[in-house]
Amino acid sequence: MQNIKLLALFIDIYFHFSLCIIPIIPIYKYAFSKGGELDARGNITFNRKKAIINSLFFIMVIAITFFIIDFATCFISSFFKHTN
Repeated sequence: MQNIKLLALFIDIYFHFSLCIIPIIPIYKYAFSKGGELDARGNITFNRKKAIINSLFFIMVIAITFFIIDFATCFISSFFKHTN
């Protein structure tokens, strides 16, 4: 029984990361690496104001996307409930 619980936990963690986290990694990398500039010494520097604005915009877009997906799911669910 203990082995089944550990297997279920592993499968849950695997699916959580593979479906929710891994596809968004390129988006994170792009959103947060934008705005870096090379200085005279060749070091990458970031403008804090630009990085904060990019971060807030990224969070807002992701939140709006999930809101739209949630709204569409609720609409489709209620449509099928009423048509039965």
